[in-house]
This record gives sequence, structure tokens and C-alpha cells, in this order.
Amino acid sequence: MKAIAAILAAALCATPIAESRAESPEHPQGPSRFGRGLNLLDQFEGTFPLHAGDELVGKIAGVKVRLKLSDCTDVKPKRSDDPDQSGGGLRAAHCLVSASKPAPAHAKVPICDGSDTVPVVLVQGHWQTTKDHTSGGITAGCSVKEIADVNSWKQPWTSALAKCVELWKTHANSSLLTACIHMARAAYDGGEDDYTWPGTMVDAWDTIVDQQHVKGKQHRPGCWMVDRKPVKYGALKTEICEMWLEAEWDTEGARCVNHPRWCNLPSKVKTVFKDPIPETVSRPLIHCRSGLQPTAWTAQPPGPGALFINRSKLNVFPGTELEHTPECEKYLPGGKDSEVKDVQGSHFVPPPTGSRKKWDTEQCATLCGG
Repeated sequence: MKAIAAILAAALCATPIAESRAESPEHPQGPSRFGRGLNLLDQFEGTFPLHAGDELVGKIAGVKVRLKLSDCTDVKPKRSDDPDQSGGGLRAAHCLVSASKPAPAHAKVPICDGSDTVPVVLVQGHWQTTKDHTSGGITAGCSVKEIADVNSWKQPWTSALAKCVELWKTHANSSLLTACIHMARAAYDGGEDDYTWPGTMVDAWDTIVDQQHVKGKQHRPGCWMVDRKPVKYGALKTEICEMWLEAEWDTEGARCVNHPRWCNLPSKVKTVFKDPIPETVSRPLIHCRSGLQPTAWTAQPPGPGALFINRSKLNVFPGTELEHTPECEKYLPGGKDSEVKDVQGSHFVPPPTGSRKKWDTEQCATLCGG
């Protein structure tokens, strides 16, 4: 599986960039919570504000490590076009750091892309489990040097934490940030396992102050951005319309799933949802955790529950023969006869036919037709 992931990541990273953008209808996600070398992090000792020259001490896989900071910039949990640019939320900073073992060893500790100095995001607090964030200490995640560089974010060593802070601005509160990290990793059960590959593109947004799920406070929905700003984002309309509602998320993982990001969703994750996965389907799959109902798919104003929502393509491994992949067939709108498109090395199944409002947002149905 790791070998396939590496091949796929390389193919995705070779895809040309339409434009450099920090704010976009779509962003690349990835399976790593904190990034290469930092996933086994306990936490770093320290408090905000952070400054160049500060040193943070923590443990990675039980080994004491020191981070020396330089060139730190605060990251606010705000869209650039949000008129309210005041404080609030979890403190976060983008810093250049070097990692080493404390004296007397002073040995370099390779993290992120392995350079002597690497960009990281530092966030107030730490996670006691994958679902539980608590105050105290600081968490580090691998970031990129240029925030608008899409290809850099597609690299497998980048962290879901940095993407959720710098691209989706979800550090408005710890619950939203946790939900975003689950989404970025396709951690449907909210656990350690991820079910996606580096560089997969998703359209995602939050539900803060928007019970209708159509605007987003920290990040706008992709269909909203393409519709409202066609000159800036119109070139991405086809890409956005090839996506459809994937899941809605909270601190426990996915509340409800419409389709997996990749059609090889492991069988153990299916037990999270109350309905059995049928052998054949003629409609989108909307499976919820026991006792829950979907909110993003309802015509009436939904109740509270979902913190984060995402859309994605139903991706297929390059070269996969669907007739020889029964675990994929049951997720395909047309069964094994589903068409598979190949666009710049990205293999995916087109969205279902019929009324789009049944399996996508009303906003996207208006933009994309159906």
C-alpha cells in the first residue's frame, strides 16, 4: 500500500499548477497528521507569543528534541477578505526551525523535507488522542516555504495540521481544527489510520455561523467561490463540478459519508456507519454513525452537528481494472460499468446522474447543472 501511495503521490505532484494560490476553491490534503519526523511528537514545552531565537523542547518518539525558531509570523484564523481581522481562536505561528538533540549530542534531527532549516506551523495546545485537544504545550506540523505553492502542499511530508491552519484557517477553535485534520487525512473513524494519498484535491469548508452550510466563515465552499468570483476562479469550474459531497465531519471523525475519497475504503472503517454497504447501489451512499442524521444533504435547515464538510472526486488507482476490483464496484454509481476518466494522471469516476441536489449541495447543483 505504501509503495502504491508513493507512486500515486509522485504522479499527483507532477501535475501542472494552474496558478499559485493560498485561497482557492480546492486544496491538496494528505495523510500525515503532523508531518515527517513529527508524527510521533508528544508536545513541545512553550507558550505564545513566539519569537525568533526561542527554543522549544519536546520529545519525538520518546527522544528529547530542541526546536530553534527563526522568522516567526502569526497566523490568524481569518480569511483574507474577512472584515473582522481581530484576534481569537487558537494561537498559531509559521516559523522556520532547526531541530536537534540537546547538548551534549547536538545531533541534527531530520524533520519535514530534511533540510537544515524547515518551515513549520506551531499551534497552541496539544492532542492527548487523535480526537482530544487540550490546552498546554505547543504542537508542531510540517509546512511549506511558499503558502501559495500548490505543488509543495502535495508533498507527502507536509502535515494536515499546517494545511488546516494555513489553508482552511480552522484554528478558530480546537473542535473545528480537529474535525479538519480528520477530513484532511480521510480519517473516517477519527483514529490513527488514514484512507487517502498525498496530494488528493478536496473542496472543504466550515459551518461556523452558517446553519445552511453554504457560506463558510473560515473558508468558503468551492462552488460559492467559483460562482461569486468567476474571473478569479472560473478556470476551476470543471474540476469543482467533477467533485461531489464526500462527508461531513466532527471531532469523532466522519459523521456521515456519501462516498469515500478513494474507492478502496478498508472494510474495518465501514463498521463506523449504521447501514451495511450494499453489494450494488443505484444511488449515492449516505451512511451515518449510529444515531446521527446527515445535515449537509437536507433541504430543511439542519440542526447542529457537522463542523466541517468536504467534496471530492471518487478517485481510482491508476490502471485499476474495475471489473477486477469488487471493493471499488460497490461504491460506483453505475457499478462495474461506471465510466472512469483519466485527466493528467488522475483517475476518477464521474458523479452520479440524475438530480444533483440528491447527492450534492444545492449551491453546486446550481453551478454545475442538475
